[in-house]
Amino acid sequence: MDIKDFFRVLRKRRLLLILVPLIAMLIALIFVRLKDGTYVSRVTIATGITEHSLAQDVTVRDTSPAALNMQFANLIGLMRSTLIFDFLSYELLVHDLTAEVPFRPMGGFTNRRLLEGGMRDEIVAHLEQKLQDLDHVDYSREPGITIRQLLVNMEYDYDSLQDMIQIFRLDNSDYIRIRAESEDPDLSAFMANTLIKYFMLWYERNRSQRLDTSIGFYVDQAEARRDVLDRLVRELEQFTVENRISNLYEQAKQVSIQLMELELKRADEIRNVRAFESIQDTLQRVLGGGSTHFREAAVSGLNNDLTRARRELAEHRRQEIRARSNNRMALADAYADSARQSNIRIEHIINRINERAFVNPRIARQDLVTRKFEIMNDREISREAIRIYDEEIARMEDITTEFARRRARFESLERDIDTARQEYITLLNKLNEARLASAAIRVGAMMEMIERAFASEDPMPTKRWLIVLIAGLVAFVFTLLAIFALEYFNTRAQTPMDIANLTGQPVISGIPIFDDNIFDLPKLFTSSNLTFKEQAALDLIRQLRLYLMKHMPGKRLLVTSTQASAGKSFLSLFLGFSLARAGKRILLIDFQSRNQTLTQQLGAKPALQQYLAGKISASEAVTKTDSKFIDVLGCENDIRTPLEITTQDNIEERIAYFEQYYDYILMDATALIRSNIGREIVHHADASLMVVDADTVIGNSDNNAIKFLTRLPDVKFMGIVMNKVHLENLSDFYGEVDEDRAATRKRTTKVSKRTTSTSSTKSDTSTKS
Repeated sequence: MDIKDFFRVLRKRRLLLILVPLIAMLIALIFVRLKDGTYVSRVTIATGITEHSLAQDVTVRDTSPAALNMQFANLIGLMRSTLIFDFLSYELLVHDLTAEVPFRPMGGFTNRRLLEGGMRDEIVAHLEQKLQDLDHVDYSREPGITIRQLLVNMEYDYDSLQDMIQIFRLDNSDYIRIRAESEDPDLSAFMANTLIKYFMLWYERNRSQRLDTSIGFYVDQAEARRDVLDRLVRELEQFTVENRISNLYEQAKQVSIQLMELELKRADEIRNVRAFESIQDTLQRVLGGGSTHFREAAVSGLNNDLTRARRELAEHRRQEIRARSNNRMALADAYADSARQSNIRIEHIINRINERAFVNPRIARQDLVTRKFEIMNDREISREAIRIYDEEIARMEDITTEFARRRARFESLERDIDTARQEYITLLNKLNEARLASAAIRVGAMMEMIERAFASEDPMPTKRWLIVLIAGLVAFVFTLLAIFALEYFNTRAQTPMDIANLTGQPVISGIPIFDDNIFDLPKLFTSSNLTFKEQAALDLIRQLRLYLMKHMPGKRLLVTSTQASAGKSFLSLFLGFSLARAGKRILLIDFQSRNQTLTQQLGAKPALQQYLAGKISASEAVTKTDSKFIDVLGCENDIRTPLEITTQDNIEERIAYFEQYYDYILMDATALIRSNIGREIVHHADASLMVVDADTVIGNSDNNAIKFLTRLPDVKFMGIVMNKVHLENLSDFYGEVDEDRAATRKRTTKVSKRTTSTSSTKSDTSTKS
């Protein structure tokens, strides 16, 4: 819905837009007149916060704006607390229970039931004792339970009093004002005076105790928590230094990496040992046991040197691995060089042993023996390396376990420190609150009342008319939104555009809605004194007539609809008279055998069923009308369909017979939904026309019926004609319409014509003279 359509809807609903705000304004006016006036009383006190002359120690007093605002906020917060408001509630209840004229009546069944059996005197005595002691009522047991219910019923509870009392600082001055408002002037003054009275009494009684107890307690507790926090921090620092912890996570990660490298190297050495043993076994089988006689006593010294060299090599390898595990790479490189030197020395000793021990001239065998000694040496070196790696892996696993223990201890200390820090911060906050409260209590000793509350004689202005205007505005906006919502979510077709969007088919014309459905159609086409709506209907039916004459194939046109009472008969008759005015001979055939609208309106003979059955001739079936260009073939009330009366070929033959005598044959058929007559007759038409009633909900059944017409191969679907449309919704066919403006223009035209005629008559008379 665009803006133009929305304004058109607003114009149509203008009465609703006027009445609803007026009713709302009337209700608001009655409400504000019946509502009691509101009376206001004020109390003003001087706090002494900004008066330096009243301060006990000006040199240590913080007088910055932020500090002063904080003191005023604390003071007002204490005044608005339940601590003081409870005393006001008790005083109000005692007054209403004892006074001859209470502020608020104690009537009501609930209140009377609560005060039965001498409970009134008990409640009054209990409350007076609490007020004298500046103590609070226990609402968890009697008589506190009854007192609580009475306070709520009388609206003297804390929440109700908060809505009636305002406490605020007067600009940037030293004064605080208490403003009380209620329906009773005496009640307003009583609330303001009583509140400040008990506030100052409470301060005077509690000032000396609150100055020392709370602050001392929180100071001691804060110092104790600070000592615990300091001890835990020192313990964490000592633990970090002793265990040389810089980054536990990174250190543990490095140890894990080193352990993994050691395990990989150990696995390599194990594979080497297995390979050396396999080679040694092979050489042993090749050499057999005869190689032992080649050894001589001369090599015994070299064997001792070889053993020492191997021990040195093992030690150098052990130190190298340990140095690399400790990330001491320079020392590890030095031990690696020493290991290489030891290995060279071992090879030299083995060569010397071979030179002395072997006397067999067979060189190949001697090479195998040399190779055997080398393999034995490499195997021993790998075995020693495995032992070294096992020792280092065990040491690194111990280090890993130790790191886990250190990490657990480190995290435990950190958690203890966080807990101690939170406790310390909480106590510092409590200490600050206690100091602020003590500061407010010190201020209480300097407070004095400078303006006492008195009962107001006149109520506050209620801004009655402003409330009424706001009510009217709100009602207008609400009505506007409601109209928009109703129109936006309205699924009923109002305009030809709505029909086109809902059906997907073109709308070729529209017929405006009339206040009554009785027309003198011949007079409508001949009269010159037509209303604006009648003239619009006549122009629109002429547009439809021209469209059909130009685009309709053949002479037979079926007028149907999807639902009953859409205006098919009216459109058929209206269109027939329009075509007759154009000099066309028209035959109207009434196929609506269930209501016979055309037959009854034109007084035709009910002869259609007899004609289709061949019982009478065409001349006997057709009825002449007052117009020489229009004839009608009426039908009788019959539950049978045409195909139940005769065959399809016979129907086609008998309808085709009339084409030689008439220019157009308009067949008024039943609705396509819930009736089958229209679906049977449409096959005998050259074109079809759909009539849709405005304000109709287009459903799936309607769309299916329209699709049935549009998919017929031999029958052209001309489009949709929308009936009973508000004239302002026919702007797509008739332009922008304003009936009031058109009527005014019509009257203006008549007056101008009359004036022009009179002027011309006078002019002619003067000329003759």
